[in-house]
Amino acid sequence: MRKEKKIKITLLLCFISAFLIFNLHQKPAQGVLEGSINGGGGTECSNRGEYCFPRYGDYCCSGLTCNSNSKKCYDSSLSLGRGQTCYHYSECSSGFSCVNNVCCNPNLSLGGGEVCYCNGECASGQCSGGRCTIPQCGDFDNCYCCGPAIDPQCTGGCPREGFSKDSTKQCPSTGARPNYCCCGNCAIAGKPCTTYPCCSEYVCIDNVCKTERNRGERCWDLDVCRAGLSCVNNVCCNPNLSLGGGEVCYCNGECASGQCSGGRCFEQVGRGEDCSNFWSECSSGLSCINGVCVDESLSLGGGEDCYSNEECSSGICSGGKCAFVINIEPSSQTTSTLEEIINNIIDFLFYASVGIVPLMVIVGGFFLVTAGGDQNQITKGKKLIVWAMIGFLIILLSKGIIVLIDKLFD
Repeated sequence: MRKEKKIKITLLLCFISAFLIFNLHQKPAQGVLEGSINGGGGTECSNRGEYCFPRYGDYCCSGLTCNSNSKKCYDSSLSLGRGQTCYHYSECSSGFSCVNNVCCNPNLSLGGGEVCYCNGECASGQCSGGRCTIPQCGDFDNCYCCGPAIDPQCTGGCPREGFSKDSTKQCPSTGARPNYCCCGNCAIAGKPCTTYPCCSEYVCIDNVCKTERNRGERCWDLDVCRAGLSCVNNVCCNPNLSLGGGEVCYCNGECASGQCSGGRCFEQVGRGEDCSNFWSECSSGLSCINGVCVDESLSLGGGEDCYSNEECSSGICSGGKCAFVINIEPSSQTTSTLEEIINNIIDFLFYASVGIVPLMVIVGGFFLVTAGGDQNQITKGKKLIVWAMIGFLIILLSKGIIVLIDKLFD
């Protein structure tokens, strides 16, 4: 029991000690408390630029005021010049401001590299290391960076005609030396054309300078196709053209067929036309066979114009014409006998000889009449007449023999 009391008393003493130590150190840290009371009756006071905490008995000396924001004493009766240390704007001369405890003139517009005391004094709006930074090229419509890494300071001059190096402006650079700008009296691609006109090779579109592109040239965000052209798939083309098959094209609208593939217009060709070129395509319903468009659905007769065997009913197209088909009408019987075949042949020879034999006799008689005693001529005439009669007799006998055989076998 006594041991527990001893522990409690020890803890209580520790707590009281910590409380006293904490309160002894509550003399406020600089720049934490608020209050602005002029010098009081204490024997100690804070001088100009020193921290003041009237709430805890730290007052500014006579004639000084405690800045409620910075908690530092300042003298409003001063009239400090540019670059002098200040603790309140009232310490600076008229028209000056107290920025980061230094009086500066925000009405100035200093160029790059000039001494400055605040950002407001620089034309670029940036004071770094006590000097105004050089403005960036991107802030000026008529300027562009020199560009080549081998000549970042434009020692070789500006490549664009009408532009010259401007050492008061620079391009973003991570190196030790700045990259200077080339500036002129006209705006380049991507720059607004509200302050400066576009350079001769650009046009002002929607208040931005853009590059004019010709047919077949690429067109991107900062490009515009010339009058009459359209930008299709990032290429300038003329949709008012009506190009034939095989002609160079840059969009479907330029082709009469409405199809541009591989930089060439495709064309629809009709029956009988050449389809051997890769840009030629047979019209609907036609097929390209041996480099010519044909209609395989046709079944043309003999003598009709054709372009392939597939168009002819005979299956043969020769010399641009379909071959004739000889159709032999079948007899009532399912098969033809040898007798019928022989009989048909003899009938054909008989009817043919009826016309041929008289003609041969006439020719033979002509030789005899005109022989004039010429034995060769007379002999030739006689032979024609004799052989014509013999042939006709054989045909008659053949016909009779067929009839006789038919009668015998009946």
